[in-house]
Amino acid sequence: MSQNVLVVYATKFGSTKEVAEKVGEIIGAKGIPVTVRKVNSVKDISPYSSVIVGTAIRMGKPVSEAVSFTKKFKNDLQNKSVAFFSVGLYMKDDTPENRDKAKKCLMPLLEIIDNPISIGLFGGKIDYSTMPLLLRWTFSKDKTGELSEGDWRNWDTITGWVDELLHDLRSSNVA
Repeated sequence: MSQNVLVVYATKFGSTKEVAEKVGEIIGAKGIPVTVRKVNSVKDISPYSSVIVGTAIRMGKPVSEAVSFTKKFKNDLQNKSVAFFSVGLYMKDDTPENRDKAKKCLMPLLEIIDNPISIGLFGGKIDYSTMPLLLRWTFSKDKTGELSEGDWRNWDTITGWVDELLHDLRSSNVA
């Protein structure tokens, strides 16, 4: 099978899509064929040697569409190199405690595919302009500052993770 990577994402307000697009851009720049798609737009994963599943973390869980995708393609994914990444507020600060919390949020995916080649845990973004009015209003009433607008995605960390992932994929002779 030739090298061909599928990057899929589940997002609510667009931040995870932007990370998935960056992941695809980095992979493509290395000369590896890559496709980036929203999870529920994918009908067939057979052309791909590797699949990277990205999800936002909402209320301590992956977006349900990411879990549905992983369940739907579970048997096919067993024969491919699979990596997961999450984008969420636990990773505003990259500490061991926050990494543990963020990784626990991925358990619904890790119960389906328990041996991913890599897991990326990234900070997220809150942009009120992308949210429905009621949620925007709710977030704006937060007195702790935890839900204030900001972008905590570290693009250097994301790039480093993709570079390491590509090394792991090459070592496994899949991508």
